[in-house]
Amino acid sequence: MKYGFLGAVAAVALLASGSANAAIIDTFDDTQTISGVSPGSPFTETIAGGTILGGDRTVTVDQVGGSGTVYRVNNPGQLGTMVIDGDAGNSITTVLYDGTGSGFASTDFTAGGDDGIRIVGLQSDFQIAIQVDVTDSVGGSSQITDPGFFFVGAATNLDLLYSSFTTTAGSGADFTDVTQISFTFTTANGAEDLQIDFFGTSNTVPDITIPEPSALAFLGLGLIGLAGYRRRLNKRS
Repeated sequence: MKYGFLGAVAAVALLASGSANAAIIDTFDDTQTISGVSPGSPFTETIAGGTILGGDRTVTVDQVGGSGTVYRVNNPGQLGTMVIDGDAGNSITTVLYDGTGSGFASTDFTAGGDDGIRIVGLQSDFQIAIQVDVTDSVGGSSQITDPGFFFVGAATNLDLLYSSFTTTAGSGADFTDVTQISFTFTTANGAEDLQIDFFGTSNTVPDITIPEPSALAFLGLGLIGLAGYRRRLNKRS
């Protein structure tokens, strides 16, 4: 395979780039199931887990119409995923991370240049509204809401940039001092099926690392070698 000079430079830049270490909010490796919720009687359950930010996940399922919504995490056949399985009714499901009510230890969601919340492996067969609320240690909070994400086929990643959040309390959330975050999913079709792989933070602008002098020298030697090889070919022709 042949590469032009610009292609080689782009390849070097790509290899030199790296993503920051994202904060993991939940990898959904801790099993949880909620079902049989009656309209008008929201059900809340908290479980502990080693891969959950703050050590616990509190889920509230509110069956606002109809019946049959099932919330599942890490079930057989769907390991490492969160699923909201609609049947014949609409629901509001809130997934809260708050250290069992007191808030988890202050966490810098901007570490390493991270600039947004990432929902990984998002897939839904009908439109579902998603809302994310973030609170800091002094009570400042911010929120982002979208009227509906609709993905069919391959799962996708959804980045919600901090710059797009709006203030809901105080001066807004300080994303360097986060102590609580929640995700709310609202269905309206009555038969939605939603699947998510995990929640975390993300850096949507890759950090381009300047190559070390030794790496530049190595690249230079390679380019010199290529130039010499081309000269020899030209002489033969």
